[in-house]
Amino acid sequence: EYYVRYALTKGRKIASRFVSSDETDGKIYLQFFFDLDPCTLIYDSRTKEYKATGRTSEGVFIGMPGHIRDGAMYAFISPQELKDYINESVLDEHGRKVLSSITEDSNWVIVKYKLK
Repeated sequence: EYYVRYALTKGRKIASRFVSSDETDGKIYLQFFFDLDPCTLIYDSRTKEYKATGRTSEGVFIGMPGHIRDGAMYAFISPQELKDYINESVLDEHGRKVLSSITEDSNWVIVKYKLK
């Protein structure tokens, strides 16, 4: 039902390529592509409310979650794509230092998104 409502808000376009889902603390998290952009749908099973978004409030894409716990979503991002998934302006000094040390040859990075 919430897939249909979300699709209707986007001009009857269809969500496709469902990538992942997880459930914790009464919330269901779904990742899929909508109009070729990654989207996250968060459905609260207690209140029956949902929020669908493709980007954070800082304007970066939300990575596909590998794990959701304690009010945070963790995503695995390749070094080549980090610029699309991290906004440097919200990082503290340590975070900026770590980010600047990552090269294209580095291992994948675990990015933590705090859920609001």
